[in-house]
Amino acid sequence: MRAFVLAACAQGCREMWWIAPDFDQWPLDDSEVLEALTRWARRPGVHLHCISHDFEPLRRSSPRWVRWRQTFGHVLSCKRPDETAGADLPRAMLADRACLLKVLDVVHPRARITADKQDVHHAREQIAAILQRSSDTFSVSVLGL
Repeated sequence: MRAFVLAACAQGCREMWWIAPDFDQWPLDDSEVLEALTRWARRPGVHLHCISHDFEPLRRSSPRWVRWRQTFGHVLSCKRPDETAGADLPRAMLADRACLLKVLDVVHPRARITADKQDVHHAREQIAAILQRSSDTFSVSVLGL
């Protein structure tokens, strides 16, 4: 995951989609990942789409990424799928609709990276279907009365 994000940022990826039931195991508080994301977010026309059931564990496990999100919220959207769309949420990253990382095993970290057009197309369709039944969540700031 770390290598995938670093490569996508370095290669000038325009859009990334991150999807998982939660982002607990993701290296989002890694300083090198945050530096790469910061350089990437300063480019015009980039966007990161995050889809998850629950962003609260991320608040606890990755406080530096949460601060990064406050600064670069304009390039980031966070969505929560409804129960029907997100019943079995995959763990995957998609970069520019051209390269896909699919997590195969969370317990014994294993993933598969592919640029196979059929695999990427299938992942894009799956993500698009989930996005259609998703709503915004994980706001940059919490408003109170």
